[in-house]
Amino acid sequence: MGDMGHKMTSTHIVGRLTHQADARISGPNGNYYLPGLLEGEHVQVDEQQRPIILHASPDRIHPICADAQRCGGCDLQHMNQQAQAYFKQQVVAQALQRQMLPIAGMAPIRQPQIKQRRRARWALNQDGMPCMHQKKSHELVAPETCHILHPNLENLRTKLADIHQKAGLSTGHLSATICDNGIQLDYARDCQCNWNTLLLALNPIEDICAVYHGQKRKSGNHGILRINGHHFALRPGVFLQPNGDAAKIMTQLIVEEIKQGERILELFCGTGTFTALLAHLGKVDAYEGNQSALEILTSATPALPGVTAHKRDLFKRPLKSGELASYDVVVMDPPRDGARSQAEELARAPVNKIVYVSCNPISFARDGRILQEGGYQLTKVTPVDQFWQAHHVELVAVFSRW
Repeated sequence: MGDMGHKMTSTHIVGRLTHQADARISGPNGNYYLPGLLEGEHVQVDEQQRPIILHASPDRIHPICADAQRCGGCDLQHMNQQAQAYFKQQVVAQALQRQMLPIAGMAPIRQPQIKQRRRARWALNQDGMPCMHQKKSHELVAPETCHILHPNLENLRTKLADIHQKAGLSTGHLSATICDNGIQLDYARDCQCNWNTLLLALNPIEDICAVYHGQKRKSGNHGILRINGHHFALRPGVFLQPNGDAAKIMTQLIVEEIKQGERILELFCGTGTFTALLAHLGKVDAYEGNQSALEILTSATPALPGVTAHKRDLFKRPLKSGELASYDVVVMDPPRDGARSQAEELARAPVNKIVYVSCNPISFARDGRILQEGGYQLTKVTPVDQFWQAHHVELVAVFSRW
């Protein structure tokens, strides 16, 4: 308690963190949530909801980034690597338990190599520096060093401010992607500058293979992704697994579940990250709603054998149970919101096996409950730590009919 001369404070022991790694604190007006705390820590919180750690967790470490408190790119830098893995494993387990799904088949989390983030999206500040947004804010922060990016991307980021200043570029958004033939730069339409000056300044950087403004290629050739002997020409704005090593791990987990010669249905196939290997296991019908992504898949060289591509909005028009009946296995990788309508149709279909890739354990567990009620059993779940230093977690799961 306090009096007129003292600020009101309260003391708490932090319980289990939320799936977004926030601490839930009970206040006089209800619960509120604080980032940057760890389970078991003793904290004092003032009336402005500012915490002071009285007793730190043994899992607490000093962040590797000087801007960790401000930058919205990472939110687990205060947590050691072992604790991060345990936290993400528990996020998946808790999502399953809330939907009455079994956790007995959950494998240990797979951890890709660190500093392998091959894609970044930046906002430019007034100095032309590629920046991250501050946490829950439109304000920008330019980290001195970004520790999660692939070294080639981080090296490029530090060079771009001077180049942008020369070209008069001081606002807008920019994406950079590491491809197998270099780095593709995708300047958004809100970027306006002297393009001749910009391209001339970028030209000495050998790592850059292509420069786009919106959908218009300004210089170079397409960024090329090589997967299982096939070349895919990247285009601006399409989804790509952000960590190349994580993509390989997930592909391996998928391929292990499919027998040679099976009839395969791939839903939400994207640009073909998984399709490139599925094509060599059996005939594949690949469905995707994004036209640009589908064009990348269908333009692969050499062409993917035995793959038939279909453009279809699977949210508005999920494949019906009758259309699903001829397949041995379904592979699906929906966006963060999951695929409730498609799961409902799958629950009524006689498909023997479903391999479900998800970046959101909550929507995955909701869809998994639908499949379980339709007669499927969740037999395997493997979390994948694609987002080092952030609370997000990927997973690959297997549902089977018995």
